Amino acid sequence: MNILNVIPSFYPKIGGSENYALNLSKYLFRRGHNVTVITSEFPNCIYYENIGGIHVIRTNILKLFSIKNNFDLCNFHGSRSLWLPFIYVYTRFYRTPLVITTHGIPPHSSKLNYFKKIIYDKTIGYITFSDSEIIATAKHEKERSIAMGAKPERISVLTNAVDLKIFNSQSDSTAFRCKYGIKESEYIILFVGRLSVYKGIPFLLHAFKNVLRDKKDVVLVFVGGPSENKTLKNTISEITKNLDISERVVFTGPLIGKDLIESYASSDVFVLSSIYEGNPSVILEAMACGKPVISTRVGSAIDIIKEGKNGYLVDYGNTQQLSQAILYLISNKKIAEAIGYNNKQYTINNFSWDRRVIEIEQLYTKLIEK
Repeated sequence: MNILNVIPSFYPKIGGSENYALNLSKYLFRRGHNVTVITSEFPNCIYYENIGGIHVIRTNILKLFSIKNNFDLCNFHGSRSLWLPFIYVYTRFYRTPLVITTHGIPPHSSKLNYFKKIIYDKTIGYITFSDSEIIATAKHEKERSIAMGAKPERISVLTNAVDLKIFNSQSDSTAFRCKYGIKESEYIILFVGRLSVYKGIPFLLHAFKNVLRDKKDVVLVFVGGPSENKTLKNTISEITKNLDISERVVFTGPLIGKDLIESYASSDVFVLSSIYEGNPSVILEAMACGKPVISTRVGSAIDIIKEGKNGYLVDYGNTQQLSQAILYLISNKKIAEAIGYNNKQYTINNFSWDRRVIEIEQLYTKLIEK
């Protein structure tokens, strides 16, 4: 098949949807397909690039029609995007089947650009979703896709996946500790993700203060890019200072490749403290590395985490719940190890890219044959 993946931002940018599109493209290429990615341009970018056999075109969306469409199928990654109407017209003009992979549809109740979301959903959202095949990355995404106009019979729930060749429990756990001055005897609580409003950073910091009241040999590590929101950035700095926990908190900045994997390997507990999520890949990455996870009740975490078996769910804002869950896991080594083992087996059986790409490939084939 000649497959087109379209995503507004792509590698080298780091993020859940960007990593998903990159992995999907890589695995499709390995299975013998010709894969092209169209994404947005940025200053000093390489406009035409080959990444491991994947043809990458970086352009302005307004120039889309200058790109010849000889594709068998187009997969757009995103939901409320200004790119989507252009891709919809582009594929309909050439009569190319269109698949939309949602990657999270924030609820209207989030109060962020509320009216813009309503207008988008009732116009662009309805037109595009009602006339496309949808891949929902979590069960709740199916419901929100239907609310935007998608036909239930044209929605496939296919969760995120993880590259088990990269994320595993065999990585070195000492190099990361040495680099950031963390002792082998100290527990590491790990957070991986963008330091954004949605990620619940202040909530996690306050819960961590509670943890330190009971155990002093604990370090909270944030792996992720600095917030572009100056107010949030200042708030995080002020909270760590006011709570007097600065010496027990480490901000590494964004990590990729070996450095990221070593951060997982060195951790004792992984925490996702988000207000909202779609299908967070970081949970699967931590699980694949054999780590117990704690998450707020968001997105696909609700479906993935089975209480006490492979982690714990907490209510956003309940610092006591979160701190108690952390303390329980770091105080009960055998239970934490058992949960970590369960997580590794669970990801192998359910969330490998080797398995997921075949399911997506079958969906593509069905659409093309129509």
